[in-house]
Amino acid sequence: MFGQEILAAGQYLTSQNRLYQLSMQSDGNLVLYYTWPGGRTGSLWSSRTNGVSGAYAKMQTDGNLVVYDSSNAARWASNTAGSSGAYLTLGNDGNATLAGTAWNTQGQVYNRQAAVNYANAYATKRNPNFPSVGNDCTNFVSQVISAGGYPQKGGSSSNDDTQWWLHKGLLGFSWSNSWALVLDNLVFLQNQWPGGSMGSLPPGGPFNPYLPGAMTVGDVIYYDWGVGGGLAGGHSSVVVSTYGKDSNHPNYVGALVDEHTNDRSNVIYNLGPYSAYWQTTTLYFQHIY
Repeated sequence: MFGQEILAAGQYLTSQNRLYQLSMQSDGNLVLYYTWPGGRTGSLWSSRTNGVSGAYAKMQTDGNLVVYDSSNAARWASNTAGSSGAYLTLGNDGNATLAGTAWNTQGQVYNRQAAVNYANAYATKRNPNFPSVGNDCTNFVSQVISAGGYPQKGGSSSNDDTQWWLHKGLLGFSWSNSWALVLDNLVFLQNQWPGGSMGSLPPGGPFNPYLPGAMTVGDVIYYDWGVGGGLAGGHSSVVVSTYGKDSNHPNYVGALVDEHTNDRSNVIYNLGPYSAYWQTTTLYFQHIY
């Protein structure tokens, strides 16, 4: 993609091996997708511009890749202006690169393996570098996605769910509600940069060992037990395997999660063997871009 060329909504670049696609979506988001064997897809990177009407991506002659809205206002940029002659390529390794600059998507992608490594290291114990709270599930989830490189945001308000942060000062730890509370964490991940995509599974249906949509390792599952209180009184976990045997109940096979509060590692994602409320539980799936 060279200077002055545009990706309009519905257009995309594809790698030569056909496994990767950089797509300008109709919702305004520029997204890099990977196709797994069997045809399942997942997102690896995005411009985080979903909700921008009439957006398009333009490779400028000054070397800057920019997402504009329908009013031609810039909503995202690679910040590589001054690199005249730069052009966009999509390699067979899934790395979108602006040739002639240092910009590429692999340096900005949520590191799912780092997130999983942290989750498995601390699933059954507490990291002394972080606070430990009574209902520790979402505090643990936040630690995991932070270990994967998901950037903290804000720091001025604990009640503002557009912020997600944890600080350690002379008087101890302080954090945003979105760091440690189930519903607030979901609201932040769903609506704020870098954002994500949401799905749900109502109670009562047959068990599916596979996660829906683009869900994969490093993503988050939220649980509304269905006994009052909704997600505010619910639970959260992080996906560490898309298919395997429950570490405690090997007859349960499917996607696996790590969780805190009742600290467990590599257990079946619907928590069927562990929760008295599994038949009334609604699961909410948060895929992180």
